[in-house]
Amino acid sequence: PAQSWDQSSHLAWAERAMLMVEEEKIGLHLTNIAWSWQTHWPNDNLDDWLPCKKKKDAMLKYVPGIALFNDRLFKMEEMSRSDPLLQSPERLSVAAAQAERIKALEKEGRQAIRFVFEAVKWPMWTTQYHSFTCFGEPLFRCTLQVEFLPMERPSTSPSSPLNQPVGKWCYNTGGNTNEFEIIEDKSRLLYKEVASTLEVNGELVQQSSEIGWWEAKACGSGHCIMVRLRWVDGAEFKALELQCKQEAAQKWQDTVIAQQSTHGCFVGYGKGPVMALVAAMEDVLKDSRAASAVATASAAAAAAAPPAANSVIATQKAAPARPPMTPTGLAQPIPVDPRSV
Repeated sequence: PAQSWDQSSHLAWAERAMLMVEEEKIGLHLTNIAWSWQTHWPNDNLDDWLPCKKKKDAMLKYVPGIALFNDRLFKMEEMSRSDPLLQSPERLSVAAAQAERIKALEKEGRQAIRFVFEAVKWPMWTTQYHSFTCFGEPLFRCTLQVEFLPMERPSTSPSSPLNQPVGKWCYNTGGNTNEFEIIEDKSRLLYKEVASTLEVNGELVQQSSEIGWWEAKACGSGHCIMVRLRWVDGAEFKALELQCKQEAAQKWQDTVIAQQSTHGCFVGYGKGPVMALVAAMEDVLKDSRAASAVATASAAAAAAAPPAANSVIATQKAAPARPPMTPTGLAQPIPVDPRSV
């Protein structure tokens, strides 16, 4: 197809080039273009498809939406002027502060965050990058979508039947998905749910009259509902029975089953795309739904020197080994579960 270049030839190259870039969640390094091409299209000669001699120019001049940063190619979208971030000086200040903090983090600390995140076999994770100007300086935003591993139900006892169901939970009613959160506040468990414009909060209290149930009076905006929940008997993974009623009602409504919410969306900001990604990864690793997987990954890789003191994994006894290096000396991501590709 490269012997006579026309509009369709350029479109075909741009489509394939964008596919290679999109599949590399941490950017496609310039030195890996040929390798990626050979992986995808082993029977097609890359030189026959290039619209110009240099691969770098072929990417940047003939593929709209691709940006180069530190020799890595990213699919980059310019942030819309209507984006809520650009409309709020307060949010911009928070973004700038996070970017500064990640930049100040020692290189080993950033590498450790990446290593632990990439060592976890997430069912799925994707990245999306945006560029924008913040107080006159260029910044980047990474939106990191993650599917957490389902958490096994821990053993329970009559004195602690819930055994810390901290985290986000979702259930379906009338074809709609609703979400609530259980938050640990010192020795208390707090129930929080936002339904439409109504936000209700209440403390979960163990009921002595009915073993296994925890109950909360959740109030907000002048309305109060009663909520109670307990573990689903025999469930392999974490699941809760959930019932609710109006405060004055005598009868509880039908039971719905709440599963732990396994989807998360995290946003990070940085002075480069990878730094923005590391900021988002750090927030993922702090999420309670990742605790078990992170502990397993950290323990399996604990061998190198401790990470920077202000990194998310500084509390681990040892940091994971450094990521493998390419001949160019650039750290490469650990292979993730094939399902996440």
